[in-house]
Amino acid sequence: MAHFQLPTRWVTQLNRKGILDYDHLPKKFNFTNLAEALDTEFNFSNILLLNSASTGIFFPNLFRDRPKIDRFIYLQSNHDEVIEQIRRLDKKFDLICVDSFHEYKESSEDFRWMVSCLSDSGFLISHDCNPVNKRSANPTHFEGEWCGVTYVAFVEVAYNNPNLFYRIINKDYGLGIISKVPMPLVKDNLNRYLQQQFLQLFKTSPDEAYDFFKLHAEEMVNLK
Repeated sequence: MAHFQLPTRWVTQLNRKGILDYDHLPKKFNFTNLAEALDTEFNFSNILLLNSASTGIFFPNLFRDRPKIDRFIYLQSNHDEVIEQIRRLDKKFDLICVDSFHEYKESSEDFRWMVSCLSDSGFLISHDCNPVNKRSANPTHFEGEWCGVTYVAFVEVAYNNPNLFYRIINKDYGLGIISKVPMPLVKDNLNRYLQQQFLQLFKTSPDEAYDFFKLHAEEMVNLK
């Protein structure tokens, strides 16, 4: 499959400014910094923000001075209805920011449907793609430091869409990037055999799957 190519000036700007150069990221680089850096470089026309009522507490401040941002918040009980509302927009987005409810169903479906809503040069970024410990990676919601299994859904979407480009930046609980275009930081040609092993292991033992992820995340999803 042929990939849409970034304009040369964009790639040059990225390399020169180092905004997305991992070696030069600020210590406290976070989701908001990533979203704003991408928008500064590419001046996105269409942006979608999707989060649950218990995640993405910083989302109301994202792009708050930008007009015409599509914003959706869901409860676990009305998740399917909200996804259907987005689908009915029949729009393609240059940037989609996601902070899913971190159980498997919602995370998996958010990635699956949002990737289908990306423009030909679009980016999706997600929070909480690298849980700091097994407790925070609990598949079931609890109050506190909970990343759940959004990281599992990220591996899954990478496995199901090997033609796209991926990265998890190891900051702010894991900043997942899915790109339709090749650019500094992201890569394709990830290890599908390890991805498949991980996804099968998660079905039987989430704790063992977490250990497997920590051991092989760089090969599976370009975690750095």
